[in-house]
Amino acid sequence: MRREKRFSLFARVVGGLSALCLIGVMVVFVTYGIGVISGVVLAASVTGLVAPCVTAGASFLEMLEAIVELFAEGISTLVEAVLDFFSSLFG
Repeated sequence: MRREKRFSLFARVVGGLSALCLIGVMVVFVTYGIGVISGVVLAASVTGLVAPCVTAGASFLEMLEAIVELFAEGISTLVEAVLDFFSSLFG
């Protein structure tokens, strides 16, 4: 049984890109420390994840659930796009 997706494709792509930026910024924080550019990218990536979830959820727990769901759906959408690209090249 396939579950219906709550977020549009645009929201999932933005969530995936925000998640990748968030992971990249955490690596930069660990290796080089905080800087102006990495702080701006961190703020933009958190905003990209939180904004659609705040509009979708009613309570605090539903918003947290939506953030985790958008993070996972965004990453899976990007992985699916990359795999589809490579399968179309070699398929």
